[in-house]
Formats: sequence, structure tokens, C-alpha cells
Amino acid sequence: MFFLLYLLCDNKSSRPMKTVRLLTAVFLLWTVPALAQTEVNRIYDASEMMDNIEVAKSMEVFGRALSSYSQSYLTNYELGYAYYLQEDYTRAGRIFSRLSRDMSVDDRLYQVWGNSYADRGNDRKAEKIYRRGLKAFPHSGALHMELGALAFKDKRYDEALMYFERGIELDPSYPDNYWRAAGIYLSSSESVWGMIYGEIYMNMVCNGEQNMEVSRLLAEAYDSNIWHEKNDRGQDLIYISFSENNSIWYDETLKVMRFPYGVAVYEPTLGNAVVKVGLPPFSIDELCRIRDIFVDEYFSEPNDYGYVYPNLLFDRQRQIKQAGHMEAYSRWILRGSDPEAFNEWCADNKEQWRAFVEWFNSHELTVDDEHNFRSWQYTAKLPDK
Repeated sequence: MFFLLYLLCDNKSSRPMKTVRLLTAVFLLWTVPALAQTEVNRIYDASEMMDNIEVAKSMEVFGRALSSYSQSYLTNYELGYAYYLQEDYTRAGRIFSRLSRDMSVDDRLYQVWGNSYADRGNDRKAEKIYRRGLKAFPHSGALHMELGALAFKDKRYDEALMYFERGIELDPSYPDNYWRAAGIYLSSSESVWGMIYGEIYMNMVCNGEQNMEVSRLLAEAYDSNIWHEKNDRGQDLIYISFSENNSIWYDETLKVMRFPYGVAVYEPTLGNAVVKVGLPPFSIDELCRIRDIFVDEYFSEPNDYGYVYPNLLFDRQRQIKQAGHMEAYSRWILRGSDPEAFNEWCADNKEQWRAFVEWFNSHELTVDDEHNFRSWQYTAKLPDK
């Protein structure tokens, strides 16, 4: 069965993750030597309860722990988060307000504190708290994401995109800014960036509803942005449109002319792959073949875009192709278009799918300050500060 072979990479959420149980115990052992071992174990178990949505039980344990050691930042935070999960925003807010003055505070406190207001419709107060947190943690991807989400909710899409892309720049390992940015770009004329951000996100968070949503959007983008028509002579014309930006600019750093990435690099490379497969619309089998050829085209002479326009995602695709897993990977990336057909393929190709899952889980995509992608790497315009 497919579910037995599911991808196992870590999931990361837009909302603050409940403290990992092992890290909770270690933190307490290091920072609270006066706390008895039995209390450490209880808090460890309480965090597990929260993971299993047994919030009320976990609150009892946190309360007992605080009676023994009332100054534990982590235990107080967990209790506040438990109140938040129970939608007791007033009590949660009181705890978060007090903890914001603690030396151990981090950006997730400001995130969930702001969320406690946003969830009850007080966006102005939520924004104030997010911005307060951003002053203390200016590189926080989570806080940039939350500010972008508020702007998106208010239909200020350009501002939202600015926050998401700033979050990608400053905190490249935080995944949800990629998801958010992809959603905006894939509904715009510059869907090329959504194709890249979306697939990077799927590599970072490889399970869950958001992953499936991005998968569906990527499949739909291939379908809507590649089409064919016949001209007056009855000839077939193939159209590929993932970008409308056609500005050329001079790169002062490299001292070279830069052509618009979407129009001059991505679309022609994809076009070279498309014409080797046939006429759209394409089946999943054909899209997988196109994606396979695209990798060869991107890194081949005479253009060798992999050198001129290095790209985190396409480097990843080449690595997957060299390992012999490109078909399984592409079917997983595009499974959102027809989940049932994907499950059937997995059932019919169990060994191929199993080999890919094993490889994928042992070759995590590295996204950090040295390994990253931002859309403005290949454009003249930097994101607004």
C-alpha cells in the first residue's frame, strides 16, 4: 500500500510547532537543575500529549511543574501554547506578554502571541505584536510570513509578496514563505517563480495538505501555461507562457548583460523539452518525460544555464536524475492533479517507488544561507525593504 511507503522527511508548519519532546527534556535538564528528574519526565510526557492533541492533560502537568519551578520559560511557554490551542486567548496572551520580557524569548512566542489576536479578528493588534517581534528578531522567517499573511488577507498582494520574499532571503530554511510566495506567483503572469518556489517547498515539507495543494497548483500551471493552436495554414503552434517580463539589464557585479530569466532561459529550455515530446495537453507520463528532458537541457552546452544561472531546485533535480529517480520524483511532484492515478502507479511500481523514497529520505534538500534561491537573483529589481 502507498501509505506504507510515504515520504518521511520532517514537516514544518506555518504555526509554531509544539516543542519536540526530546529537546524539551534536554532543555530542562540543562537549564533547570533544581527540577527533579520525575518532573522532567512529566514535562516530556506532557509535550507528547500536546503532540497528540491531549491538551487538557498536558496543561495539568505543566501546571504542576510550574508549582515547583515557576520561572521555567519553556514550561510557561508550553502552558501558554496549550491555552492558545484551547482558544483561551486571554490567558494565553497574559502568559506571552509576561514571557516577552524573559531573556529566553524567541520569535515563535511573538508569532503565536500575534496569532492569538489574529485568530479572533484583531489584525491590528496582531500586526503590532508581529512587528514588535521583528524588531527583536529581524531575520525571523515566521514573523515575515505572518505579516505577509495579514497583507494577503487584506488583498494587498504586492506587500504580501514583499514580506514572503524578504522572509525567504533572511531565513531561507523557513519553508512557509516559499509556499505563500508560490501561491501568489502561480496566480500571476510571472508563474515561473511559483514553479520554482513551489517545488522547493515540496522538498522542504514533503507531506501534508499544503504539500498536496502546491502539487495541484504546479500541475495546473503546466496545463494552463503550455498549449497549442493551429494557424491559418493548419500548422501546429506551441505556446509557452510562464512570464511576461522581457526587460534586459546590466549586472554590475558580473559585468554582463542579463536577459529576463523566465522569457529567455526558463521558457526556451522548457520549449526544447516540449517539442521532443509532442503537442499539449500532456498526460502525466508526458509531463514526467518533459521534466526529465528539461534537466538535460538546462545543464547542457552551449548554454549551460546551470553555470550561468545556478539554481537550487534544478541542481536538486539533476541530483535526483543522476540517482535514477526522476520519474518517481516527478510523479510525486505532480500527484495533486490525480491522486488516485498516482496511488495506482505506486502500487504497480512498488520497487521503483520504494527506492525513490529511501533515497529521498536520506538526501534531504539543504536550504540555508549558502544554498538558497530568490527570484531576484536573476532580475534587476530587488525586493522592497
